[in-house]
Amino acid sequence: MLNRVNRPWWMAESSEMAMAKKLDNPSNSTTKRCLLPTRSSKHSINASADSTFSKKDRTYYVCDVNGWSFVKKSVEFYSQCARLLREMFLTAMHLNGFSLSKHVPGVMELRGLVAVFRHADRTPKQKLKIKTKNQDILQFFKSSRKEVKLKNDNPKQQAELGKLLEISRKILESNPDSEEAQKISLLQKVLQEGFDGTKVQIKPLEWIFQDEIQVEKVSKALLVCKWGGVLTHTGTAQSRWLGDRFSSFFLPNELKNELRNGAEFFSNSERRVKRTAEEFAKGFLGKDDVSNVIKEDEVLGDTAAGKELMEKTKEELQKAMHSSKLKEYVDVSAEGLKRIGDPLKTMKEIYKLMSEVIQGIDDHGTFCEKEDVTLVKQRWQRLYDNFYNTETNMFDTTKIPDVFDYVTYDVIHNRNSVFANSDQHPLYQKAEALARFVVPEEYGIQYSEKFDIGSLICGNLLEKVFADLSEICQTKSPKARFYFSSESHLHTLRNLLVHSNVSQFLSLTLLDTSWELNYLTNLVFKVFENITVPEGNPSRFKIEVSFSSGTTDPLGIVNRVHTQRMKAMICINNNLTLPDFSKIVSRAHERREQLILESQLKSPTPVRVSQ
Repeated sequence: MLNRVNRPWWMAESSEMAMAKKLDNPSNSTTKRCLLPTRSSKHSINASADSTFSKKDRTYYVCDVNGWSFVKKSVEFYSQCARLLREMFLTAMHLNGFSLSKHVPGVMELRGLVAVFRHADRTPKQKLKIKTKNQDILQFFKSSRKEVKLKNDNPKQQAELGKLLEISRKILESNPDSEEAQKISLLQKVLQEGFDGTKVQIKPLEWIFQDEIQVEKVSKALLVCKWGGVLTHTGTAQSRWLGDRFSSFFLPNELKNELRNGAEFFSNSERRVKRTAEEFAKGFLGKDDVSNVIKEDEVLGDTAAGKELMEKTKEELQKAMHSSKLKEYVDVSAEGLKRIGDPLKTMKEIYKLMSEVIQGIDDHGTFCEKEDVTLVKQRWQRLYDNFYNTETNMFDTTKIPDVFDYVTYDVIHNRNSVFANSDQHPLYQKAEALARFVVPEEYGIQYSEKFDIGSLICGNLLEKVFADLSEICQTKSPKARFYFSSESHLHTLRNLLVHSNVSQFLSLTLLDTSWELNYLTNLVFKVFENITVPEGNPSRFKIEVSFSSGTTDPLGIVNRVHTQRMKAMICINNNLTLPDFSKIVSRAHERREQLILESQLKSPTPVRVSQ
């Protein structure tokens, strides 16, 4: 039986071509790990291993597994096999039940599309807090009650940040052994490096009142420095690649120019999201100058409306993750329970593995995105310290996504330096298992909660998508609208579609909530017009919904540019009508208005909702 694979995997016991990495271990046995072949080695392997591989139509087939005994006890091998089989089965199911529509002039014509994207690969978001009474820092206050905000991408504020850098140097010179010296040293390093998107906030905490001049002055402040969370070189390249792919393979040739000319791009105000939109637009439009193409839309960035409900779900998750009876707190599938195991035990194992990572970071390693060994160690140490509270003997479960974020980032970008003396697989697998459970649950534990939070955060975006689809149905000129946002909006938009209880959307349960929404996750709504159906008939226009969960398999990266594979786009519904879609929009709108009214009755401060 021939087993079809996307790329050949093989192992040779001793050869210059062998794609195996051998690691000696204390038991004197040899651990071997499969690696993907380099481009230059493919021809040599294919020429010398005809008995092992059969090549047909540029597709490789594994014919012989002799010599694969090393994988018998490999959890990684069987995990990847299971993942590939699952993808094959799901793809087959989708293709059998929901085939992608084709543009056929005069019969079934594509009229336009609306797509919503998560941003691309980014650096870890980081934050530093320092409480201080330093008079030089307190001099930044122009008003005793108004916080100071400084950004390094604002030319007018760069001089102020320069002053803060000089102050940090003076503090370290005068008192290098003080309690806050380590934090001040980190602040100095961050300001020196000038990481893109660095922000500093200085918030008043305490005041004194000077009687002689009747003036209130700040006597103590909290300095908060934020950096990171910006697009990486990988994110930049993959965003542009995806834009080109949409243009080259997703659009019919006869409509390509019209759809390009009619394309509009929207982003929230976050730097990483804007950059993703810009690079995608460059690839889609086939040009480098897109300075006036991206429009900012606040409905793509505002999550404040759902903050109160999300805080409640996080509190419930905190309790659940410290309980041996997780099922009593939340509705977890048997598969989910098996992946998580005992959550408290798993968190303890992660905590221990994090310590091993910190101790094993290569002092002479090289690191991506302006980081050096000091910054990387401090990044991991801060997360390690914040993950577990020694006083309460409790883990902070809101840090689980950060643990997964850090290990994923370093597996992609700093693997040989961060994991120089430790194995990344156990930490990655355990953090992934917890994150895949925790992250979706933060947007609602019960299905009703998921819909409520979704309607508050993403109700306006859903209405905007519906308005675009309606406009496409009413005009003959093809249109394309692309919306770029953060993970929060993709989770909540998915929840609105899956948990609407609208019968026409039941098939959208294929958009399973256990799936990850990785970088560049996207939902695409394509409008087709059936010319053979009479005008005025709701069935004349149909909406096809497709989905991709974005980048995947960071452990499989072996190239120097750190490029991840992209999950294939699958069709999850190919026969929705505009009236069908309006039902879920109406239900989300009604629920949102009801929640806002309930909030106003409970508190004089209404829920903040973007307009």
